[in-house]
Amino acid sequence: MNVYPLLFISVFLFLLFLLLLIYAFLEFRKLKIVKGILLSLSSLISLMLAFMLLFFFQSLKTYQILTREDLVAKIYAKEITKDTMMVTLEYSREPSKNFFYVIIGENWEIQGVVVKWKTYLEFLGIHTAYKITRLKGRYSSVENVSPTSYQLAEEDFLTQLIMKHGQKIFFVDAVFGQGIFQYPDNKPFYLYVTEDGFMLRKK
Repeated sequence: MNVYPLLFISVFLFLLFLLLLIYAFLEFRKLKIVKGILLSLSSLISLMLAFMLLFFFQSLKTYQILTREDLVAKIYAKEITKDTMMVTLEYSREPSKNFFYVIIGENWEIQGVVVKWKTYLEFLGIHTAYKITRLKGRYSSVENVSPTSYQLAEEDFLTQLIMKHGQKIFFVDAVFGQGIFQYPDNKPFYLYVTEDGFMLRKK
């Protein structure tokens, strides 16, 4: 739902309030009291409507920010043998391409970097940034270590710089690495990025 028309209408109503107020002042100077009062009342109604629409815009936009979920990838993780699975990644940005990986472990785990912007940038339509970096196997016990780990994207100099110093930038709210894991299943998993980081759903 596009809520920005509410903002534009509220700005228009505020400008209308100013124009009506100026016009009312001019009428009062001409001693046209009744017309001045009517214009003043109209300007106040415009101002009230402008604030009401601005309040609705802020409420709806905040709700959108808090509940926004952008699909990152569809993940298929099917067990081949005990502790071995085939994982298929289908990125939402490249839906025509599938990437296949053999994973050893009880779980598959996907890792990445998340950059959360300040709220005012979210209001301007700039959403949480992310980079998927690694896919690996995982065991529930720390005594077992999976030998499989795939680099999906390089943690280059810029990524490392953002991780180390990104939060010092005034328009960045938080920067962190995050891993999310699950057991293989016959149903596909859907990886989303939200305001708070990665989230996994099974459908």
